[in-house]
Amino acid sequence: MPQRCSGFRGSPHGSASAVDYRVGTLLYVSPAPMCAKLTAWPRVLSCGACATGLSWGMPAWVGNGSTLSPGGVQYHIDYLKGAKAVHNLSFDYIGIWNEAPWSKEYVVDLRAALDSAGMRGVQIVAADGGLDVVDAAATDDALAAAIGAFGVHAKYLPFDKNIQSLDKPYFNSENDVVDGVLPQWGGANSPGLGWPLAFILNYVQANGTATMLCPGFHGWNQNLGRHNHGHSFFNDPWSGFYQLGAPFFSQAQFTRFTRIGWRFIVSGSGQRSCGNLGSPAANLTGYTPNARCTVAVASLAPVDAADFTVVIVNQGTDAAIVPLQLSGGTVGIEPVRW
Repeated sequence: MPQRCSGFRGSPHGSASAVDYRVGTLLYVSPAPMCAKLTAWPRVLSCGACATGLSWGMPAWVGNGSTLSPGGVQYHIDYLKGAKAVHNLSFDYIGIWNEAPWSKEYVVDLRAALDSAGMRGVQIVAADGGLDVVDAAATDDALAAAIGAFGVHAKYLPFDKNIQSLDKPYFNSENDVVDGVLPQWGGANSPGLGWPLAFILNYVQANGTATMLCPGFHGWNQNLGRHNHGHSFFNDPWSGFYQLGAPFFSQAQFTRFTRIGWRFIVSGSGQRSCGNLGSPAANLTGYTPNARCTVAVASLAPVDAADFTVVIVNQGTDAAIVPLQLSGGTVGIEPVRW
């Protein structure tokens, strides 16, 4: 493990473009002898904490056993109303059906029902699968208008030009990097490094602005199956025993060097040491999806640009050198080291 890490903090004045994120940063180590002062909990949202819902299933009596039905739409509306009335819980996003089929009719009907119920602010995330819903929305205005954000179930989001042209937020609606027996620490592809790295790569490679872990905590009974799933285990609460994995601790440090509302700076984020791109690799404007890059770089700053953080993650087995050029108000500032 590296003995020291370096970071730069100052005032990044200039004309660099930026994307608003909900961000947290962590002090983290890589398999190689270099530092990673990592990355983000990204969301293009104005709220400090947002609620997102996605159903795994519904009672068989709903819609006569059909989820994608008017009964399924009403079930979701009733759920949102009940959450507000009983628990004063408001949702910002609602999904379709976890890792399951979707239909245009259901998405459009759900949007209309939300509007009629006074929930215009609740956006639909479609559809926790692949990119087929994106392809459909690219040629269907009604479907595109009903969708608030695209959600793809993947370890790392793939780049898609249709998402860029539709100008919709792009979410990693379920990330399954974190899985297996704890502590989940190891080499470059372990969940300990892969989970926080997903936040950088989702943005740098695909302009993804949310990454969601399922489950956040493994808390169901041992008799229900599907274990070794998640970064922390609380499935024996009566005994007081629990387990915390490497991804839990890496996640817990996200806010050490950034705050909610910080932004990724496009011109200061990208990849290097790429097998078929040379060095440096391209950022969002020139990413090659099949590139195998071992170094990821992200630069983040608050909206008022009064501070900034540079994040470098090395997945390689060798040390890496990443040149940094500070400009504008950052010139002459003494970097802070961690």
